Amino acid sequence: MYRPVIQFETRQLELEAELGLFGAREALAQRQLVARRDEGRAQAPGVVSYLRSLVVGWSASDPKRAELRRIPLFAGLPRRRFDLLVRNAEVIDVTADTVLIREGEAGREFFAIAEGEVEISSGGVAITQRAGDVFGEFALLYDVPRTATVRTASACRLFVLHAQAFRSVVAPSFA
Repeated sequence: MYRPVIQFETRQLELEAELGLFGAREALAQRQLVARRDEGRAQAPGVVSYLRSLVVGWSASDPKRAELRRIPLFAGLPRRRFDLLVRNAEVIDVTADTVLIREGEAGREFFAIAEGEVEISSGGVAITQRAGDVFGEFALLYDVPRTATVRTASACRLFVLHAQAFRSVVAPSFA
């Protein structure tokens, strides 16, 4: 009666382990468990390759994934949240002297700098942020208007997360 369910769960564990959807220690334990359950069972060639091709953002050599890993805030994210980040972050290239955020406006996006510099000014004080830095989180975390104006000081490559994706994926890192 329960045999089909057990076979399904065993196959699910096997595929999750092969796709790397567990932490390293947990994946090893899952692989060992599956190996013991399925000793002698041959796997169809190409199944794992096909399934990997279906998983969005699987490739470790994906340039977007590599760029996101270079931003310290994102480098420490758990794998599942990082995978969500890869799927939700938009990459934009912006020319110098472009206003990204105006003080007093509603906050709808969060930014991470992949390349270039931005100038953040508020109350006559300005600071410069460079690749690896982030900005725009304050308005999203506290649901307040933007507290500063942000302008690109040079051509920039930025990652943008809209408010909902920010709250789901990155906001817990600020706790």
